[in-house]
Order: sequence, then structure tokens, then C-alpha cells
Amino acid sequence: LGYALQKLYRREEAIEAYLKADTIQPDNLWTNRHLATCYRLIGEYVKALEYYQKAEEAAPNNRNIVFYIAQCLTKLEQYEKALNNFFKLDFLENNSTKAWRGIAWCSLLIGKHEQAIKHYDKLITHKPLATDYLNAGHSYWIANKKSKAIELYSKASELIESRETLIELFNQDKAFLVDKGVTESDIPLMLDLI
Repeated sequence: LGYALQKLYRREEAIEAYLKADTIQPDNLWTNRHLATCYRLIGEYVKALEYYQKAEEAAPNNRNIVFYIAQCLTKLEQYEKALNNFFKLDFLENNSTKAWRGIAWCSLLIGKHEQAIKHYDKLITHKPLATDYLNAGHSYWIANKKSKAIELYSKASELIESRETLIELFNQDKAFLVDKGVTESDIPLMLDLI
């Protein structure tokens, strides 16, 4: 019943059904994974993390579980712990762009700029997204390597559907950039350069 409700996007009802199943057969890996997924999809990351960690006890090297634990920790702003899980995922998967993206982002958020740059550089050599170029640009700009930042922002601009979308993405990151030392008045100047 829980699975059927989950597939119908009735996640709160699915959670209720899964919790009943958990009462009948506690700590079932399948039930815990689906509870975690439903909680994650409705934005209840603390509960999602709780059930992913229960699932991890039964399947410690399951790459999907490790990834979603890292994702929940990131959403909960526990970046150091998330970073550890992304590194574990990188160990479990060879050339994992999901792991590199998580490592780069968490590293950027906690001020490990060289580590962020290293992982964004790796991402850029393996089917990068436009946001990878954008965030790599942020990493280089924060590390005071402006010419490389401009190059990466320009590549992001080529891949992003419109100039308005690029400006919108930049505005979403504006407070973060200023917090990391970028002068607010330099942001429009950077946008003019790209």
C-alpha cells in the first residue's frame, strides 16, 4: 500500500503505510529506504536522514544510500559530515560525478577553495552541467583567480538558456559570494564581462 501511494505521489499517506509496516516488521531495509525517500521528497530531511542511516546499517556500501545521506546532510547544512559521505561515495564509485559535485559544493561552502577547485576541474572534464561551470567560476573568483572565473562564467553563459537565467542564478548566489569575500559592487561588473 505504501509503495502504491508513493507511486501516486501521495507521500504523506505512503509514510503512514510504511510506518505501519515498520511496526509489523521493524528495521526492514526496503521499508526504511522507502520511508527515507518519501521524507526526503517532502523536505523532511531530519527524518529522511534517520531512515537512510537505518538503511545504511543493513547495507553500509550501498552507493544510493550513501549519496542520499550526503544529500540530506547538505540540506541540513552539516557540510563536513556531508563531505565525508561524498568522499565515501567517491571511493565506492569510480569517477563519480555525483560525488565530485557534492565534494566541490560542500568544499566551497566551508571555505576549502582549493579542494573545491580541484573537484570542479575534474567535473569539467566529465560531461559538466552549466551549473558546474557557474560554481567553478564562483570557486575561482572567491580564490581571487578572476581571469579563470571569467572563462568559466563565459562557458556557463553559453550553456544557460538565456542571459536572464544567468543573472537570476547569479542573484541567487549573491549573498553567498558576498559572504565569501566578493565585493557586492563587483558582481554587476563581472556580469558585464561575461
